[in-house]
Parts: sequence; structure tokens; C-alpha cells
Amino acid sequence: RVTEAVEAGKPFYLYMSHYAVHAPFHSDPRFAAHYKDSGKPAAAQAFATLIEGMDKSLGDILDHLGALGVAENTLVLFLGDNGSDAPLGHQHAVACAAPLRGKKGATYEGGIRVPFVARWPGRIKAGTVSDHVSCFQDMMPTFAQLAGVDPPKDIDGISLLPTLTGKGVQE
Repeated sequence: RVTEAVEAGKPFYLYMSHYAVHAPFHSDPRFAAHYKDSGKPAAAQAFATLIEGMDKSLGDILDHLGALGVAENTLVLFLGDNGSDAPLGHQHAVACAAPLRGKKGATYEGGIRVPFVARWPGRIKAGTVSDHVSCFQDMMPTFAQLAGVDPPKDIDGISLLPTLTGKGVQE
């Protein structure tokens, strides 16, 4: 559908959810050989194959946006919905979300902090790191600002657009 939208000159929104990176972990056979001799338990090897599969599919999407000629005009966000669930240790230890303690389901930082990576060539400087605290409630105001409309008044959150583009933090 992305190709159809681009060919029609229409804006698009793509939501890609990688459910596979949830327990129980079933190995992705495309990448299993990469982890066979890692010395990690079978569940950890399976988890690694799922992460690599997720990375591959995201790379395929980015390549497709480039091939369509719209990468420069497309904001891509990659984020998790909760902490890591990697089968690499107890939730009270520094193991699966190192250097943070905890994992999915724990209230330690490793259980509640998630990756958030943004890519928008020409608008977000590559390699930028922000310590701005944000949350999922900030997505709606961000998307509304990008679309040039007011977000619903009865939701929490602020637009992250100023933070993403290096123009400060919107309060």
C-alpha cells in the first residue's frame, strides 16, 4: 500500500508491529546459524534470531522508501512498547537490558525504558541523542502537528517534533 500511496501522490502512515519478539520465543530459521555457537541458551539464541529478523524487515522498509524516492520526506519511528523480554537472566538483575536492571514486567528501568529511534533524513541529524523524557501519549500530538491539525483536547502528551528536529523541547 505504501507504493500505491506514493504513486498516487498521497501521504501514508505505516504501522509495523513485530509481535514475534514475545515469549514463547521460536527461532527464525533464516538466522539460527548466526547464534548456534554463541554459548547462549536455546531461548536466548531464538530471541537473537527474532531481533535480527526485526532488524532485517525494518531495513527492507527503509530500502523500499529509498527506492520509491520518499526516504527524505518520511519520518520513521522505531520504538518498543515495554522493556526487554530477552531470556538472559532474572528480572532483578542487570542482564537482558544491560546496563539497566530489570526486564519486561519489572518496574526497574530495564522494564519500563524502551528504545526510541527516529530517522528523517535532512530533518533529524544522524547520531543525535536526546535525554528528553517522553512517552507514548506524546505520539498523537506529534502526528497531529505533522499533519497540521490540533490534537484532541482531552488527551495527555506534547508534540515531540521540536525535540526530534533539534529545535528545543516543547513544554
